[in-house]
Amino acid sequence: MIIGVIIIIVVFALLIFFTVVVPFTAEQGAEKRSDKLDVLVDDVVSQAKENVNETGKVFLKEPSVPMSPGLLAIEERFDCEY
Repeated sequence: MIIGVIIIIVVFALLIFFTVVVPFTAEQGAEKRSDKLDVLVDDVVSQAKENVNETGKVFLKEPSVPMSPGLLAIEERFDCEY
């Protein structure tokens, strides 16, 4: 009899845990991810707006660090194939 009551309490506790606690924490995590995603999208949109010149053409910004000659030699092979 005592074992049956203990099993019912454990099953009830697990039921409450998986129906109340887990969905609540998942919802909070989703909101945090959504906020981070919104910030990232806003950053990308603002960067894209900066990369458009007066004529409306999109240009790519050059990297601030020059590439090594070895990497440039590798890229030249692929440029020739186009």
